[in-house]
Amino acid sequence: MSFAYGIFYQSPSYVWLIANPVNKNLNDIRADHYIAGAEYLLSSDFRISLEAYYKKYSDYPVSSLRPYVILANSGGDFEQQEDFGLEPLISAGTGYSRGIELFIQKALTENFYGTLNLSVYESKYKALDGIERTSNFDNRYLFTITGGYKFGDGWQAGSKFRFAGGRPYTPINPADGTMLVSEYNTARLPDYTRLDVRLDKIWNFAKWTLVTYIDIQNILNKKNITSVEWNKYTKMIEENESIGILPSIGINVVMCLFKIFINSKAN
Repeated sequence: MSFAYGIFYQSPSYVWLIANPVNKNLNDIRADHYIAGAEYLLSSDFRISLEAYYKKYSDYPVSSLRPYVILANSGGDFEQQEDFGLEPLISAGTGYSRGIELFIQKALTENFYGTLNLSVYESKYKALDGIERTSNFDNRYLFTITGGYKFGDGWQAGSKFRFAGGRPYTPINPADGTMLVSEYNTARLPDYTRLDVRLDKIWNFAKWTLVTYIDIQNILNKKNITSVEWNKYTKMIEENESIGILPSIGINVVMCLFKIFINSKAN
């Protein structure tokens, strides 16, 4: 069993601090973490753990001009205008994130290894207007399973499957392309699904290793919707799709530099 509590502080982004003279008075962002978990070893190479957490955020910068905007939703990518925060800001934003995480691991002891991660959570924030809204990163659930198998004679295969709930976004007015502020983050993108597979062949030599591989990303050819945007040229709402199936082959050469160094010292 494990229990933990921590307080973490982070300075606001520099672009927020220099955007407006009043932003120099922004406080450090604070996060209080409460964590409780349990772990059980089924065997020397097999373990399972379950963890619950609650994170409370305070002093997050919010816009004084757009009272529905909290900079926690930008994520540091600055892809959209509302992400930059080039306006007067106040350290008045609050929020929380809470959830449960399941982790199962089978370590590589013979031929097989794998991990399973499942996270069910929610994340919400309040900006200057005090209305609780869903965070941009509130997928609600994340599921990842990875695994691999060593066949012998240098052959090995691996795969990764990922599934995530759709991210929230703000609906767009189909008449003029403006964001419907009254419905901020009330819509969701479709769920995300992706499966990657890979096959490797390894040759080990005295001072170097040769690796050849075939890698197929998104083998299910699922074109996930990554965002919904307004096209100012066509005057239409468009869905941006991720790339479909992506196969590749490659060769890696790994030099055993440490072994060469030891041999040179010995000589």
